[in-house]
Amino acid sequence: MTADILQELSTLKRGSTICPGELSQRVLPGVQDPLRLLRPLLHALEQEHKIRLLQKGVVRPWRKIRGPFRVRLSD
Repeated sequence: MTADILQELSTLKRGSTICPGELSQRVLPGVQDPLRLLRPLLHALEQEHKIRLLQKGVVRPWRKIRGPFRVRLSD
């Protein structure tokens, strides 16, 4: 499933971000509460430096995320 996440993020324009809720609906269509399944995968990808998590345009580590955030591929 992490490959699906990375594939979906690769379709975005370079440097663009996506809301995790929208990403979860694209990667896990029809799944009830897809964000619950997506969060641990995002955490793992962030730990592997494959994605970046942003709040208000600032890259933040997973442990500092509180509230809304966005996702993009690492550079």
